[in-house]
This record gives sequence, C-alpha cells and structure tokens, in this order.
Amino acid sequence: MIHVSLCSFDACRSVALSLVFPCVALQAPPAPTPAVASPQEAIDRPATQVAPEPVAPTPLIVLGESAVLDASQPTVSPTFGSVTGWAGSRLIVTGPERVRAGGFNGQIATFSESDGAWVGTRELAGISDTTSMETMLQSVVGNDEWLFTSSELQGRAGQVVVWKREPSASGWKQVQRLMPPVTRAEQAFGSALALGDGFLAVSAVDTRFRGEQGRAIVDAPRVYLFTLKDGAWTGAGSLSPDPALKAIWFGGAIAASGDQLAIASPKAWQPSPKQPVQESGESAVHIYRRGANGVWALRQSIAPPADCAWGGFGNRLGLRGNLLVVRATDIPSTVARMFTYEDGGTWVQSGELKGNASSGGGFGTSFDLGDGFIAVGDTTAKAAGDRVGAVTVFVSAPGGWSERYDLRPSVPVANRRYGVGVVVRERTVAVGRMKSETDGIEPGGALVFTIP
Repeated sequence: MIHVSLCSFDACRSVALSLVFPCVALQAPPAPTPAVASPQEAIDRPATQVAPEPVAPTPLIVLGESAVLDASQPTVSPTFGSVTGWAGSRLIVTGPERVRAGGFNGQIATFSESDGAWVGTRELAGISDTTSMETMLQSVVGNDEWLFTSSELQGRAGQVVVWKREPSASGWKQVQRLMPPVTRAEQAFGSALALGDGFLAVSAVDTRFRGEQGRAIVDAPRVYLFTLKDGAWTGAGSLSPDPALKAIWFGGAIAASGDQLAIASPKAWQPSPKQPVQESGESAVHIYRRGANGVWALRQSIAPPADCAWGGFGNRLGLRGNLLVVRATDIPSTVARMFTYEDGGTWVQSGELKGNASSGGGFGTSFDLGDGFIAVGDTTAKAAGDRVGAVTVFVSAPGGWSERYDLRPSVPVANRRYGVGVVVRERTVAVGRMKSETDGIEPGGALVFTIP
C-alpha cells in the first residue's frame, strides 16, 4: 500500500522537484567589472602622427621677357649666347670658340639700356693676336671699366685676356694678357674667374671636359690674385690649400663680393667620359677676406650639411654681400641641391632652395644673386610640351627662400639649353638665348626679364 502524506502546495512542489532534478542553487550573475584602459589607449594620438591634408603648391607667377636681344651680325660660335656677364650696366653676350686660323677671332656683343630700351653696339668685339686652335670666351667677368675672359691652348699655359672700356667702336679695347708664373705653366689657368673690389681671382684647377682625356691633377692647385696698379693688372700672390690635404679640386668654383672671396674645394668633380672619379682630401667652401693692409686671410671654412654627403658640394658658388649660395651634386650622377648661407659675423646655413616638381638634375646649372632674390636656371626642367629648360626666381621669405616667379619666354629658345647664362644686376635678370639652327635661332643673344 502506497502511503501519501498531505503537505502544503509549496512543500509538495519542493519535494517533487527534489525527486526529479538535482538541487541547483540559483544565484544572480555578478555585476560586470569596469574595463580599465591602458595608458596608451587613454592618451590622445599625437598630432604629428595624423597625416595632414595635402596642400596644393602655390602656382608660380609667370613673367615674360621685357627685351629680346640679338647679336648685330651673323655669329660664328655654334653656342653663341651660352656665355653672359655684366660689365657694370652693360650686358655682355658671347660663346666659346676654337680658332681655326690666327688673327682676330671671337665675337662679343655688348648691350645697354637707354631710355627704357635695350640697344646693341655697332660692332662685335673679338680677341686679337689669337693662335690657331686656341679656345677662348668660355667665361666672362667685368665691371664698368674692365672685361676679362679666359683663353687656352693645348701645350701652353692658360691666359686671361683683358679689355679696357673704350667708348669708340665696339666699346672695348684689348690691352693685356694675364698668365701664371713662368715656374708654373698651368694649362688650366683661367678655368674660373671672379672679380671683386679692386681684385681679380683666377683659378688654375683643371675642371675641363676633354673628351676621354684625363685631367692635369695637382695636389695643391692655386687661385691667383691680380690687382690694378698704374693702369695695368699685376700679380698679387695666390691662395692654395695645405699640400698634405691633397685638395685637388681647390678652386673648382670661385665667387667674389667686396673684399671677400669664396673658394670651393669639393670632394670630387664630375669626371670626363670613361674617366674614374678622383677624390680630394677635403670637402669645403673657404671664405677669404682681404684686410685693410691688402693681406688675405682665411676667415672661415664651411663644411657640407650633415644630410649632404655628396662629393660635389661646391661645384658652383654665388656670393653677394652677406649671402652665399652653394650648389652640390651627387658624383657621378647629376642630382643637385642648393644651400644658402648668411653672414651675421659667422657664416651659417640659412636654408635650401627647393625646386618644384618639374625640376631636374640640372637644377642650378647657372644661377646668380640679385637684390633680394636668386635666379636659378635648370636646363633639365620639364617645360610645356616636349620642351626642356626653365629659369625660376626665389625670393626671401620667413624661414627661408620661396620659389615665386617662372621666367617664361615668348620666343623660341634652344631645347635643353634654356637656363644657361643666368646673370643678375639689381632687379634685372638676363638669360642666354643660345644660337640653334635646329630651333631656328640665329644669330643668338639673350633675353632680359624684370623682377617686380
């Protein structure tokens, strides 16, 4: 007999459950523990890690030429217009030429501005007493009264031809030839020229491109100095590095302003075809100053920036007052950078000229310093269509130099040659307009631009 006990509903339910299921204690779930952020998650991301919105570069202001200058008669040099210079207020235009027969050779066009218009002289000046196979007019420097150019001849020491201002005829009269001491018959004498206040500096380091021939390398090349005495230019000594340094490219580029002379001593120079890179024992730009007693002293030596180990630091120089511009190239490639230095008692780097996206390895092929601006030629810059070559102008801006103007000619210019022969006087920029039969440019000359 089954005995069933009577119980309350709750008690019976408890018993029934205990017979059918295991007894499980039901508990409320614990409250969630708050998540603790790590310090890295709790700190805002630094702003420097946030990619900024790309900013479109400011378009350059295009300036057209204010004058197109052509030689007054047919020219002989195939590159007439590639060499320019200022002789005071007069613009000099010429081109290298190799003499085929001795006598009077070479052509130099002189232009001047009168009543707002540029005019040329009646004739082209040249060099008298030349010798067959003599190469001349590779560079010119001058002032209101004097004009200088280099001359070289295989197997003979280099020379510098001197003209004096002569109002009649072409305006210049040849009066002298300068040469190195007889004890140093240097063929590269005249490889670079610089004219300061009352002195002429002449480099003798061999930087010539001579086909596949090697260069004449010496351990301590000289930069010779000449001063005006009794109406003639006379030797006044030389500057040279310590021979122990083997600074074989000392004087590769020189620039003068006032009583100061900048002399580049690059680590290397662009080699001639099939020639090895020859390295120097130093890489620096030396600043010399002439004292009141006429004695020269080394004022400062400028080393390349820490982020520029390129051998071609100093392959071109520009000096005007307290501003120095140094071009550097990566040897043996032709990638280029340009650095600015300012003199505030000591020369210190003040910036770097940054070309635009169209700039190429020829950035700084030719450049000059003006009144608050720097004009830079680039024969490799991409231009309209399939043309190559540009000249742009950098102006002083807070924190450095800013590219502002594009000097764009309205007349044809030789392809891959626009950007050579850039010279500046005050607010005027002259750019060589090289002769080119292919581009229909005869006889060659220059373009003049006015900077606002």
